[in-house]
Amino acid sequence: MNGPKLRFSEFSGEWEEKKLGQLTKFSKGKNISKDNITGEGTPCVRYGELYTTYKEKIKDPVSKTNLNSDELVFSEENDVIIPTSGETAIDIATVSCIMKDGVAIGGDTTIMKIKGNGLFYSYYLNSRRKKLARLAQGASVVHLYANHLKNFNLNIPSNPEQEKIASFLSKVDIKIEKLEKKQELWETYKKGIMQQIFSQKIRFKDENGEDYPDWEEKKLGEVAQFLDGKRIPLKSSERSKRNGPYPYYGASGIIDYVDDYIFDEELVLLGEDGANIINRSSRMAFLARGKYWVNNHAHVIKGLDDTNQYFLSEQLERVNYAQHNTGTAQPKLNQDVCKKIPLKMPKIYEQTKIANFLSAIDRKIELMRKKSEIEKKFKKGLLQQMFC
Repeated sequence: MNGPKLRFSEFSGEWEEKKLGQLTKFSKGKNISKDNITGEGTPCVRYGELYTTYKEKIKDPVSKTNLNSDELVFSEENDVIIPTSGETAIDIATVSCIMKDGVAIGGDTTIMKIKGNGLFYSYYLNSRRKKLARLAQGASVVHLYANHLKNFNLNIPSNPEQEKIASFLSKVDIKIEKLEKKQELWETYKKGIMQQIFSQKIRFKDENGEDYPDWEEKKLGEVAQFLDGKRIPLKSSERSKRNGPYPYYGASGIIDYVDDYIFDEELVLLGEDGANIINRSSRMAFLARGKYWVNNHAHVIKGLDDTNQYFLSEQLERVNYAQHNTGTAQPKLNQDVCKKIPLKMPKIYEQTKIANFLSAIDRKIELMRKKSEIEKKFKKGLLQQMFC
């Protein structure tokens, strides 16, 4: 029988095989440059946003343009759009359905006016991304045009079944979005509360309700030791032969997994080189726990007895490393310079109280992240089984 593995019980009968060109009328969007993006104006969708910002459904566009209406191409509710160009084939094999009229659609996009439920087709085509990607052509820039898409084969159910599938998958997406929003709110809360804690606008009290002693300024080398001499770099060719369960850390976190470990304790890792020292696109300081390996692109730092590892990692994350850069062609943090970095340090008991408080927030964030990942895996499984 021509039907999916997973199906709603009220539907039966075979799905009908059709080519995409039989189901849609193709058209193109019209160029909207970065210079034409404004804070107010006409809601719009640009092609790069399709694979960086949106999923299957576009309800509230994030961008607006100041272009005149006669220079724009507008959506109708139920339109399905796909980028026509990008850096990789899998990027541009990304489909979204616009859920409202009057959204300006940018250039380098193919607009599909579908006979049926557009959101159903959005989910369906995204479940076939790898097959769509094989249709793309080009090297440094790849393209996926209407003439590539028109002969793409699909098996199509009745409109009521399309609507039921689209509605069900939308509910899964809403659940994912809520979990991601909760994670974002906790992250925002942590960022704000940390700002107040480390600026000492908020202070914890001791068990008797008394103030803790004032924070003291100390150099990193006074509160921690460097274990850089124990690091061992492994080339990617070596790591490919040594796959295993142990994290392999570099300047910005885990970059691989290997068959052995160097360290077996909680330590602070601090990126030693790279553009992140200047542009701070990711964390510079992070905790490593359990058994792991570290290469020569991250300083390995162990707090002394009166230093809490978690507190130290968060304090180091707040440092402006651009002013400590010792590199020329490439930014670098010299160990001797790092040892002289000034830090405001409370007594160990206040450090521990702060660390425990912030760790509790981290657990909330991690819980939301894990729940979100579970739902995403559930959705992926549904996409594989609800279409044929």
